[in-house]
Amino acid sequence: MLVVCILLLLWPSSVQGGGAAIAAIKHHHRAAERRRNHRKEEQNAMKQQEYWDQVPLQCESLSRDFVVGSADACKSACEKDDDCEVFQWYDDETCWRGASLDCSGTDAHVLQGYRVRLYAWRNIGSQCRGLWHDRSADGDLETCQNNCVSDGNCNVYQMYTNQQCWRGSPSECSSLHDVQVEYDGQKAFKYIWKPLMSECTELELFTTGQDASACQSLCEADESCHVWQYFENEECWKAGYQWYGECYSGSENHGPVLNGGYKWYVTNEEGMSTCPKIRPYAYRPKHNYDWCCASNEDTNGRKWSDGGDRESCRDHRNTKCQAANGCTDYSMACPPQFPYAYRPDHGYDYCCMSDSDRNGTPWARDGDTESCYRDQYTPCPSGSDCADHGVCADDQCCNKKGDAYCSAYKDSCASDATVREQCAKTCNAGPCGPPQCTDCICTTWDGSNYADCTRSTTTNPCDHGFCVKCQKDGTTPMPGAVENMSAACDAYENQAPACTDCQCAVFDGSNYSNCNLITASRPCEAGYCVKCAADGVTPISNSRCSALEGRRRLLLLQA
Repeated sequence: MLVVCILLLLWPSSVQGGGAAIAAIKHHHRAAERRRNHRKEEQNAMKQQEYWDQVPLQCESLSRDFVVGSADACKSACEKDDDCEVFQWYDDETCWRGASLDCSGTDAHVLQGYRVRLYAWRNIGSQCRGLWHDRSADGDLETCQNNCVSDGNCNVYQMYTNQQCWRGSPSECSSLHDVQVEYDGQKAFKYIWKPLMSECTELELFTTGQDASACQSLCEADESCHVWQYFENEECWKAGYQWYGECYSGSENHGPVLNGGYKWYVTNEEGMSTCPKIRPYAYRPKHNYDWCCASNEDTNGRKWSDGGDRESCRDHRNTKCQAANGCTDYSMACPPQFPYAYRPDHGYDYCCMSDSDRNGTPWARDGDTESCYRDQYTPCPSGSDCADHGVCADDQCCNKKGDAYCSAYKDSCASDATVREQCAKTCNAGPCGPPQCTDCICTTWDGSNYADCTRSTTTNPCDHGFCVKCQKDGTTPMPGAVENMSAACDAYENQAPACTDCQCAVFDGSNYSNCNLITASRPCEAGYCVKCAADGVTPISNSRCSALEGRRRLLLLQA
């Protein structure tokens, strides 16, 4: 009885105390929620305060935003998307956004195009005071850097040897390096010049009577200058960051553009996202291309383009992507606007618009190969070891004649063998197309198989050796005697799926069009998710896909 009384006496205060505790917890949660919301508002405000630089030419690899209906809405959608670096509003009133490193296209007319300015990091080399401890980034250098980038009040980050992340706006940085600081960086801006050879409007006359190099130097010396163009009449024109011109109508009538460029801001990893020359092929797409391989073959020696496993590398002759991931194949070709590599004494580190020296003397006629006519040049995309644009190996997926030429002749792909040879990328032929037997010339026959083969082309016809069939690389012969190669070719050509999943942007009520291959990095999130032929761009019906796939399996069984 005594115990019951004690419990009754204690019960109300116990309940009251529990209610107060719960109320305190709820109050704490509401305060935490307010802090989180405030932080989100701060982050959104910070992104609004980011620098956005105009990109006047069409960017590749962007995705269309079907929802927004204005340029302002396009920008707002990009600002709210953490993965969006570029947005462009075209003259057909469509919004395209995402991330891109190739903004040199002229097929679409850009009315408004902007890219968020990226930060580079300048080494400090000493410990800074007045930073705060960001516990959410402890042990993760990339997160520490990214948190500072997204914080408009952060100018410096420092990662200590104990893996603590400290960042903010320092009150001072001591002159001596602190052994506790393992990594550090101060926000800085670094840019390269992207070529701009299409005449732009709304420019301001800078100077006259000087050369293109002087025009570029004047823009570099002017912090407010974002765009420069040098014309045949020796006029140098510029535009600042608040420039609202465009570069497709060419209505200013200054004459031909001899050289020009716009600032493209980069990170410290610029130039590190290209595979090195000795390991030129990026692979492991499921890991965002984080390794580079010496060949374009998997561990079984099968070419990736022929269905090989692109997550593996033959003989493990590989190296880690210097930028951690996102690597691309080593590129030694000059861009199409500046197709000729020069300066051999400097490792062919620049590309010229013509193949003549500054005096107009062709290099082939003893011209000075260290200079370029009218200073119409741009740096080699890979830094050095550039080759003339259009020069590529027979088994390399590219347009030998250049993208501009091939775009003009794309309608001749089906009927003209020469166009298919010179425009493999545009025509989806040869090394760029699905597995397909090709004519080749072999010089050796051992009684069982052919060897020492080269591709048979219109300029290298089979008028010697053995005229047989090879894989699409033009050098790997089909096994066995020539009379048995028909069955071998059927098996080779039908090993890949006959159709694939794709995404189409347009449906007119009867047919789909404007289609692209669906990949892991580009899933079907907008438009129409349908079936395409093996090229990934030609839409077909489900029944047609089933029929082609059935025929492929039958041919494989017969082979």
